[in-house]
Amino acid sequence: MTLGCQGLDRYATCSLALRPDLAIVSSNKIVIGELTVCHETNMLNSREYKLKKYSNLESAKSSEFRDRKVLVHTIEVSTLGFVVAEPNFFKFGEIPVFDPPLIKELGKAAVLASRVIYLNR
Repeated sequence: MTLGCQGLDRYATCSLALRPDLAIVSSNKIVIGELTVCHETNMLNSREYKLKKYSNLESAKSSEFRDRKVLVHTIEVSTLGFVVAEPNFFKFGEIPVFDPPLIKELGKAAVLASRVIYLNR
């Protein structure tokens, strides 16, 4: 999805532009999946922050996508490996839900990365 980079300094404006992690584009909608890795005590706040961040995504669409509705969903992976994905992301994106081996791998990667960060403090 092209959201556009405006202004004189392309790199400065693009780094501030809305750039979702995943975008599933169909003929009538764009389903956004925004990924977050956060601490367990901060999962709800992280989700709300991402939803607020992308709440105006509809107005940032280029003319190519103007007729498509934008649906924003979040996927959180906690530092202890819990994975929370909104069911409507899969439903509206018309994709299969994460299977158990993938969830296990996502959780394992989060735990291992958290361990490395902890050990390198």
